[in-house]
Amino acid sequence: MTTENTALFHRELTRHDLVLRQLQVTEVQRIAPDMVRLTVGGADLDGFVSNGAADHIKLFLPNPETGIITTPRDGNPAAVISRDFTPLARETAEGTVLDLDFYTHVNPGPAASFALNATPGSALTVGGPRGSRSFPAGVERLIVVADETAMPSASRWVADAPEGAEVFVIATVSGDGAWVQGYVGDRATVIVTPNAAEPAIAALTSVGITDTTFVFVAGNAANLITVRRHLRRALGLPAAQVAVSGYWRTGVVAWDHHAPIDPMDPDE
Repeated sequence: MTTENTALFHRELTRHDLVLRQLQVTEVQRIAPDMVRLTVGGADLDGFVSNGAADHIKLFLPNPETGIITTPRDGNPAAVISRDFTPLARETAEGTVLDLDFYTHVNPGPAASFALNATPGSALTVGGPRGSRSFPAGVERLIVVADETAMPSASRWVADAPEGAEVFVIATVSGDGAWVQGYVGDRATVIVTPNAAEPAIAALTSVGITDTTFVFVAGNAANLITVRRHLRRALGLPAAQVAVSGYWRTGVVAWDHHAPIDPMDPDE
């Protein structure tokens, strides 16, 4: 094994073939006050691989008026309705299935509307993931800061943490967040805060960040600029120790989570 592969916080990248899979909803569950889980399956899931906590797939959803699913391969980009989601894959007696968790916020967009109206047999197409990054090497403590939209990824980070590591989830959610502990599992210590930068930073300060702590932050990009500046600038954490991902942004339709959190910061 090379020195690079054993370096603190190193995350091995594995590339996957890009495959479009035509799937069907097999089960619909209300798993939290504002969270709907669609379990999807089908023969096209054969060979599906997702082995990174930050993995994402792209859901291609049917047009609500016509019921037609359009993908980029159909040559009509204006008709594509898609959103990025964290896949929660598991094996059943019938084969591989994906659990997809939708935050059913006020004024739901295409994805939340699809989840609220889905029934067993509803169709959708899934693309990806294109690649997976391994859990950071050498981590002894993990802190995840996540709002409702990032809870699926938070649950994967918690599950992937090495045995013996301390795990904290700072849940920046609405309400009392009583459902979060059951969602992410007993492995994590859960701290619930309002969905804003200042309470999240206060929670980070209370937990403390050591030299072997990895911090994953995801949610509303508008709030994460301040959180990221705190971690990278005020605390001076190296880029490899922090991953910040904007899953959505207030007032922006179909926000691109690959976009820089802070365009004014030259480090992005």
